[in-house]
Amino acid sequence: MDSLKQLCPCYCDVTFGAGGSTTARSLQVVETFQNYHGMETMLHLTCTNMNEESISRLLEEVKSRHLQNILALRGDPPEGQTHFVATDARFQYAVDLVRFIREKHGDYFNIAVAGYPEKHLEAASYEEDLKHLKEKIDAGADMIVTQMCFSPPVFEKFVNDCRALGIQCPIIPGILLFGNYAGVHRMATLSGVAIPEKMEERLLQIKDDNAAVSAYAVDLAVEMVQYCMARGMLGFHFYVLNLEKAVKTTLTRLGWPIINQASRTLPFLEPGQTFQAALGEARFEMPLLNALVPAYRMAAARGDPEFRKQVDRRTIWGAAVAGPADVNGVFGAYYEGKIHRLPWSEDPVPRTLASCRADLADLAKHGVWAVHAQNGLVQVPSTDPIHGWGGPDGLVSQLAGLEFFMPKAKFAPFMAAVNPAAALVHAVHISEGTFTNVTTGAEVIPTAWGQWGEEKRLATVMDAPRFNAAAIEAFALWLSKWATLYAEGSSSRQALEAIQQDVVFVSMLAPQPQTTLTSLIAILKLHY
Repeated sequence: MDSLKQLCPCYCDVTFGAGGSTTARSLQVVETFQNYHGMETMLHLTCTNMNEESISRLLEEVKSRHLQNILALRGDPPEGQTHFVATDARFQYAVDLVRFIREKHGDYFNIAVAGYPEKHLEAASYEEDLKHLKEKIDAGADMIVTQMCFSPPVFEKFVNDCRALGIQCPIIPGILLFGNYAGVHRMATLSGVAIPEKMEERLLQIKDDNAAVSAYAVDLAVEMVQYCMARGMLGFHFYVLNLEKAVKTTLTRLGWPIINQASRTLPFLEPGQTFQAALGEARFEMPLLNALVPAYRMAAARGDPEFRKQVDRRTIWGAAVAGPADVNGVFGAYYEGKIHRLPWSEDPVPRTLASCRADLADLAKHGVWAVHAQNGLVQVPSTDPIHGWGGPDGLVSQLAGLEFFMPKAKFAPFMAAVNPAAALVHAVHISEGTFTNVTTGAEVIPTAWGQWGEEKRLATVMDAPRFNAAAIEAFALWLSKWATLYAEGSSSRQALEAIQQDVVFVSMLAPQPQTTLTSLIAILKLHY
């Protein structure tokens, strides 16, 4: 958050889980931004799984925290559904939220709504979509934040068409700063956004060099900002996926101010010491190793629209689930290459784990279900086709790590036997909806880093707060991605709900890069 503070944003966007599923965390983030760092925030509010009572309660809670900015959205279909169906007939579209907020709270809130320069995926036509946008403004919205757009002329046309229709409020372009070829294509497909031919040609030339892709994303962002500013359009909304370095690079290229000071001294730092200084003289790299970043990995697990279809997932994960043995079979099949998706990953087992697949499949057969693994690396060339990142002339290293679910009954003896010198362990369990961190570990541990001459770069780090956030997402996917495939009250759904309550989510990290993933797995095998 201090890094974002340095960028002097007008506001920071805070997303919100469907049906208020992340209420406590979202509001905590809002309070931290506003009260601790002194930054304005804008909270998303959607119609998904919401009714008048839940919306009213949320707005009152938001108001009590002195938040005044809301981005009103219809929201995506819930997991397992391909079409949006309103929980409350009074809240079917974003315009219904806008009207309700204005009716109940007058002018207290600044309300933003979404605009789509290339039309919403579900709109019958571009012209119809513009009419719906006009309805939202007429209902009381104050500003428009647009879907990402890679073509400045397309965005300019959208603004001109809005003005011709009588929409005079600020229109803020959404700018995506992406870090890899697959990621930008996934986002474009999910959003119905076109990738211009010239952009695709350049991406194909550099698609295997994530550093070059990231740099190109900055080039495109600078081009968009300069194009808009030359036409008198001010204000820009950067989609950064919680990662601010690319925005900082963009703003530096534009000559905009960066203020290098923390909002307040954080509890775990020495007076005057920044978070980055606490990790040594290294700078953060964009998380090019996407599989190592929990937030990115869990977001990617939401997958493509077609895979939302329940029948597709039941074909892969079973027409029915009777108990843990069936889960053993799913994870085992994944690591044996018989299926290519898990509720926690939309991708096949990566090449980086080729030497450990049999061990991971064996763990699954004994009720230890790995959702992520990485091997240790010691000064591998940054251009290595499998492990490399960050551009040429560097050497990259990382700690071996394993994230997995295991039964609560096995966890206590496992923890009692783990030598702290052999592995750093974080673990979280859930009980009656409450998440509890059952181990300690406040220290921030670099998990992937590199050296380019005198320059050190950190790709990813791990500490208790980051792990807790990943654990909450991981537990949620048992239900949202898997249990919802089966009818409410069915034996399969009940079995998965029971399993979720009876497991612990654990992270093991090696103490040094020379330690292999096989060594971590061997520790687990002692506790079958």
